[in-house]
Amino acid sequence: MTVLSYLWAFVLLLSILVFVHELGHFLVARWCGVRVLKFSIGFGPPIGFGRHRLSWTRGGTEYVIAWFPLGGFVKMLGENPDEIDDPAIAVSPGESLPEKNTWQKLAIVFAGPAANLILPVVVFMATLAIGIPRPVAVVGGIEPNSPAAEAGLQPGDRVTAIGGEAVRWWGDLEDVVRDRAGETLTVAYERDSVPATTKLAVDERPSFDEFQQRVSVGWAGFGHRRPAAMVGVPWNDSPAHEAGLRSGDIVSSVGDAPVETWTEFAQAYRAAGRTGTVALTVQGVGEEEPRELNVPALGSPEKLGAVAVNVLISGVSPDSAAEAAGLEAGDLIVAVDGAPVGSFNTFAEIVRTSEGR
Repeated sequence: MTVLSYLWAFVLLLSILVFVHELGHFLVARWCGVRVLKFSIGFGPPIGFGRHRLSWTRGGTEYVIAWFPLGGFVKMLGENPDEIDDPAIAVSPGESLPEKNTWQKLAIVFAGPAANLILPVVVFMATLAIGIPRPVAVVGGIEPNSPAAEAGLQPGDRVTAIGGEAVRWWGDLEDVVRDRAGETLTVAYERDSVPATTKLAVDERPSFDEFQQRVSVGWAGFGHRRPAAMVGVPWNDSPAHEAGLRSGDIVSSVGDAPVETWTEFAQAYRAAGRTGTVALTVQGVGEEEPRELNVPALGSPEKLGAVAVNVLISGVSPDSAAEAAGLEAGDLIVAVDGAPVGSFNTFAEIVRTSEGR
């Protein structure tokens, strides 16, 4: 299915490029007074069956959308030297390509490439005019033991300013944090529409810039993406494991309350109290149908022995460093070099900057 989607995207993109290219030739040829006999997108006969085909004639030009989409052409009167005696040239004096002067011929020839060069400019201008979706500066997830967690920030907080700079978009917030490594910044935020402030001690971590040069950047341990309600069970002797929960299980409801994110799951589980059991609807990796579980009500996911899944291994490449280390599919990575890993981005950054350790 993926191969077909790539093939369809390739054919669609190529068809657009060919259409724009040939349209450039067509428009400039008409502007220079050259008669266009045929304008075809694709090669071969017109698409259709019997009398119903994607072919029509208007203004002396036959327009065709053909079966084979990888190409196209514009046929102009007199462009082929073998057609110099074509009766149509005599009928339409002054409308053939050979009769035009040199600058007109050059304009027609270069109109196709020029149209392709103009196309991305037009697309970019249209994109800017329409607008590009940008996530607002709302915290989606907090890594444990991170500067953001120590500052008291929580998922759902909307940051309005940091380090004296007003922010609206998540990208602006990330830029400030990355540029202010080692500094303590004042963060203004809103929680349930109530303004508040806190101090954020930005950590310093190695990373790579856009030229793949090693640099030091700021890190706070928060992200915009809201972690899904996927459960990790690191300990086999935990109440969660004994109740049947496994790493990779996705919780869809706690009791009668549907949940989508880890925060919603944690809140619903805490609200269930500290006595009795809590009914969970979960679906494991590779399972076609969800299953029902009753887990003990202990007041918090931590006491249950469940953590948010941040790095769950789905597969290990043969002869890789991961295989040599003994990692297997289904393993849950909770720490690297003794430091908790609260997101896949953090894990990936640690590995990328490890210099082969």
